[in-house]
Order: sequence, then structure tokens, then C-alpha cells
Amino acid sequence: MKKWKVWVIGITTFLVIGTLVIGTYLFVQKSMSDLEAKKNDKESPTLETQNVTINKGELYTVKDFVISCEDNLSKECIIEFKEKKMSDYKEPGEYEIIVQALDDNGNETLKNVKLIIQGDEQILDSSEQSETGIPTVTETVSEESIETRTIYGTICEYKITINYNMYTDGSKEEIGRNEALINCDYTTYHATIEELLPEAKEQMDTHSKEISDALALFIQKRIEAGYSSLTIDPVLISAAECRALEIGYSNNFAMLDDSVVLQELQTVYDTGGIEFSAPDITDHVTLVDSLLQANEFTAYFYNNDFEKIGVGLVIVHNQYIWVIYLN
Repeated sequence: MKKWKVWVIGITTFLVIGTLVIGTYLFVQKSMSDLEAKKNDKESPTLETQNVTINKGELYTVKDFVISCEDNLSKECIIEFKEKKMSDYKEPGEYEIIVQALDDNGNETLKNVKLIIQGDEQILDSSEQSETGIPTVTETVSEESIETRTIYGTICEYKITINYNMYTDGSKEEIGRNEALINCDYTTYHATIEELLPEAKEQMDTHSKEISDALALFIQKRIEAGYSSLTIDPVLISAAECRALEIGYSNNFAMLDDSVVLQELQTVYDTGGIEFSAPDITDHVTLVDSLLQANEFTAYFYNNDFEKIGVGLVIVHNQYIWVIYLN
């Protein structure tokens, strides 16, 4: 390979990794401040709602009732029906709906609204619709298809379900879609660090709060147990994020000899770090509690010889995957 190509590849890799490391450091620092603000947050979200009218057979979601929702810490509101049955009304009638808005700290706002489902006698017939000139919904239909995608060499099949509103003028409007994984051929997986880094950074940005909360809780538990604090290491965080992707797309949680992430770590640290992975855990509290009950983890965690920590979190095929490195 020509020298200039080697330099271009080297500089590009350095810039990508440098951006990832700096970004990681900044979001960890910010998240520490956010965690303190969250502890003192007692203010409920500000929720503005509206009544909803639909025709029999049409679909609705809780978001249809919400005009706006604002949290005092500028976080996204969690919007839900107060009771599960409120999402299942189908027959014509007028229903009382309670919309619940929650913030990250559990502060709650409730609003009462109405859902009006119109029966056939309340819907304009075809002749009346043509007179108004305004197309109206006649029915809701679903279409299914199978789609094949190749990601880092892994070949996967997905079932795609798209819901449409059909109108009196023959047109249709997409109102929602769902993707369900059918199966994957993981034997063809292959990816380099350079290939994994862009998605690793995107997933890190998406899950920055969960990652920083996990780091803060790990450090808190270590200090409470009487051991020295842990240093948050951006290199270990980046490696953990890439390794979590590698696990998700290869479906192999074992520490592989041919892991490109572990090989890269070996060049940075003599030991390469001690790796722990945890699938199917959706929150940082459960993650920390479960690992602190495992002797194979606490043997390293409660050990002052290990001074650095990195945590990664990704969602691959709707599965949560955590990776923790200690060094």
C-alpha cells in the first residue's frame, strides 16, 4: 500500500477515535451534573391534552391525545394510558381516558380526556363524501413483507408490517409500521473497528444517560464498600461500545480469540482489560445489582489493583447488550 494511503487511513482513524473519546468525556461530565439535578427534581411535567374523535375500526395511540408535554429538566416525557384497557376500546361510544405523563424521576401529571368512537350511522356514506369533496377513511388495512438485510456480514430476515388508512378516493396513508426479526445467519459475521465505530458513536449518543448513570452507580457502590474510586476511562468506554456491537451482530457472548475489539484493547493495555457482558437488562440499577451478586465480577470489582472502568450499551435486534471493562 502506498505511504499516502497509510497516512490517510491513520489520520482518519485517529480523528474518529479522538472525537469518540472527547464526546464520551463530555457526556459523562454532563451526566454527573444531570444526576445531581435529578435527585432534587420534585416538579411534575406540564401536560397539554385534547379530546380525540375517530371512526369505528380506526386506530389510536396515547400520543393522539397529547398536544405537548414539557419537563422542567428538558427531558423527554414518558406518555402512557393510566390503565391498559384504555388502549383497547373499539366499539362506538364515548370513553373517559386518563393520560399519564412521567419524568425520569417519577413525578406524575394526569389529565382526563375523551375518546369518541363514531358508529356507521355517524359516518358519511359514499355519496355524501363525494359531495363534500373531502376523502374520509373507509378502513384500516395491514400489509406484510419479508426483507433481507446484511449487517457486518450477518444476514438477517425481517417481517415488515405496515398499517394504512384507506380513503374513499382510493388513496392510502401509512399510519405505522413494525419490524420483527425472523432469523439471522451469524456465521458470516465480520467487522473491523473502523466499520463498527460510526454505529458505536451513534448508539453511545443515544444511550449516553444510561451509560453515565451506570458508571456513576458502579463508582458509588465501590466507594461505599470501602475501596478506592474508579477512574472513568474513555478508551474503555469506546471499546465496550464496539464490543457490545460485536456481540450483538455475531450473537456470541464468549470472549473470542478473533475479536477485533479485544485485539485492539491488547495494544492499549497489557491485560486488555477484564470483560463482562450482560444481555436482556434494560436499566442500569438492575445491571449493577446483578453483577454485584456475581462472585466472578466482585473478585475484580472489589480489588484496588483495578483502577479504571468503561461501560457500553447497545440495542441490537431489540436486545439490550451491556459490556463492562475493568483495568
